Amino acid sequence: TAQQQQQQQQQRPSGASSSSSRTSAAAAMTSRPQPPSTSSLGYGASSDPSITPGPSSIFNSSARTARNAPIGLLTGQAKISKMAEAEDYRLKAKKAMTRGIFSKPDPISAANFYKRAADAYKQCGENRLERLHRIASGDCQLGQDAYATAAAEYTRAAELAESTEDETL
Repeated sequence: TAQQQQQQQQQRPSGASSSSSRTSAAAAMTSRPQPPSTSSLGYGASSDPSITPGPSSIFNSSARTARNAPIGLLTGQAKISKMAEAEDYRLKAKKAMTRGIFSKPDPISAANFYKRAADAYKQCGENRLERLHRIASGDCQLGQDAYATAAAEYTRAAELAESTEDETL
């Protein structure tokens, strides 16, 4: 911008006032560079093959948008292993609630295992199973007078029930 100011001063006749040079200098300093032109390839994209395309044109492929699974849900082998992990948590919760010869039911551990199972089912997109395990976790917490934690579990279960009700209509 300093070079532009010097060029402007050289081009002006010597009788120009200093106030006009101040306003043009202020205008030159406040002018911002214009963003590169946009095209159908995305923001700042160019049809020149020697220029590397930006992330908007790389990641906006039809294969990525054609997926049916929402972003963040597990699919394939990852979903199968996470479902097995959730089932393991369910079995641990069930075992924590059984009475043995030398042990008594532990609802706090059971609630923790039910919550972990519900979180695993959430990652898999299994809303019905997540809702059932949230309710079981809330029941265990309620039995131990942990009302705030139970309320959080019941609230999430109610949200799931409401969302699945909308999907079935």
